Amino acid sequence: MSGSEPTQRSKVSLREITADTVREICNLAVREDQVKFVAPNAVSIAQAYFSKTVWIRAIYADDTPVGFAMLHDEPEKPEYYLWRFMIDARWQHLGFGHQALGLVVEYVKGRPGASELLTSVHQADGGPQPFYEKFGFALTGEEEDGEAMLRLPLEVAVPIACNLDALSATEQARRTELFERFRGGIQAVDDVPGGYRVTVSEGVSRNEIEELVGYERRCCSFLRLAVGGGPDGIVVSITGSDGAKEFLDSEFGLGQRPS
Repeated sequence: MSGSEPTQRSKVSLREITADTVREICNLAVREDQVKFVAPNAVSIAQAYFSKTVWIRAIYADDTPVGFAMLHDEPEKPEYYLWRFMIDARWQHLGFGHQALGLVVEYVKGRPGASELLTSVHQADGGPQPFYEKFGFALTGEEEDGEAMLRLPLEVAVPIACNLDALSATEQARRTELFERFRGGIQAVDDVPGGYRVTVSEGVSRNEIEELVGYERRCCSFLRLAVGGGPDGIVVSITGSDGAKEFLDSEFGLGQRPS
């Protein structure tokens, strides 16, 4: 685990579980009122060990493990099913789940014959169904082992839309303030595959840009954002899946900015 705790600006990634990390992944746990919705990670990892069609990954925010994902991954059929997915109680409501699910979806989209991702939920108050539905999953009307099935058609991909509900009212106001300062400081916009490289040289600090990027990762998970430096100022790479560039043009006018 890293020396500092994850924040909303942390980068989310999926990593293989190793002999060195398995114990801390097993120690991750949801809130007490959520335990009826997902099995302990130790049970999931044990089940994966005895299956040839299971794919598992730990979810990290920067270098801190914050969750776990487990897929039934059977390209011969083809069939892809999100069997387990959890974020530790300490790290919920920071946008990590939405970002991690986006990474899982991107993995499945690259698998042979993948056209949909299935999952199932125990329907009860406090359950994960609203989380999946906000991402784009829809009920199929079927049940499996007493749980309601949901389906995400992969041809739709991750929704190209900002989910501002992921931010509190205070955070939304702060995001708007930072974005206006960011836009006012843009000096150059360069075309790159799937998006733009934006150079900002005045009006906003690097810390403020990284704070803005943290908000964008939570509400616009279809975007891939990275902050770096250049000879002319701070450089922000903004790219995404199909449709992201058109979104950036229509919503933020980046394509109309001088290069």
